[in-house]
Amino acid sequence: MTNYIFFFLFFLNLYSQKESPFENLNFIKNISNTNNETYKQELDKLITEEVSEIDIIKKQILVAKKYRDLKKIILLLNRQIEIEGENPDLLYQIGGTNGILALQKKKFFFYYLFK
Repeated sequence: MTNYIFFFLFFLNLYSQKESPFENLNFIKNISNTNNETYKQELDKLITEEVSEIDIIKKQILVAKKYRDLKKIILLLNRQIEIEGENPDLLYQIGGTNGILALQKKKFFFYYLFK
């Protein structure tokens, strides 16, 4: 009987917690083809600018956040860490982005599991 109570309390605690602090409420967003084209055009504009590589990466991260391209954000943050070195803020951003991506995949998994 004690095992059942422990099991119940464990899952009650697990699923009663608030959502991840990294999750944005409108975070699963369908992007139309015109937005994809606009996104690519904005990235191309940033690459052609005559500024340092780190400034280009920071601007690309902002554009990728705007269009919710999580994989691109992770790649750019990794590149920024290679250039600047490890920084707690950058590692926190990578962790948050990976958390959002994992949460997104988890939701899709449960959708197909119980469909």
